[in-house]
Amino acid sequence: MNKDHPRVSFAYPTFIRTGMIATGPFYPDIGWSVMSLPASMSFYVSVGLMLNSKRPYSFDIDVLFEGKSLIPKNIPAIDTQLLHTKVSERDDFVALSTTLLTDVQIQSDGLYTVRVYLFTGEVGSTERDLIDQYDCHFVLAKNWIENQMTRNV
Repeated sequence: MNKDHPRVSFAYPTFIRTGMIATGPFYPDIGWSVMSLPASMSFYVSVGLMLNSKRPYSFDIDVLFEGKSLIPKNIPAIDTQLLHTKVSERDDFVALSTTLLTDVQIQSDGLYTVRVYLFTGEVGSTERDLIDQYDCHFVLAKNWIENQMTRNV
């Protein structure tokens, strides 16, 4: 048995704001304001990857609302960058990937799921096998109230 343990370590969205840098790493956003709906939104998804440097992998990102995909089939993400890559003497490969999703059609406020699918094989290959899946979530709402939690002793 080999020492491969390919996994998606984490994933989170980051919404685009005025003045932010165009390359990651980015801070996570789990609650975001929407002014009007429906809306077309663009945002980054950061993914932590643990792979084997000797094997080909690929991943897909989907956005779901109430169990339904908001990403049309066969529409690739616009821009993916690998950051902070490292390889160990065991051929472990770790990286932070940032992917820009554009024109995601949002119909309603509420809870959304970002789902990352990790495959063996290269993008476009008919012989890709799903080996890991990871979900993260965010909430969209029209109005947010600033709140501060205090510790009760």
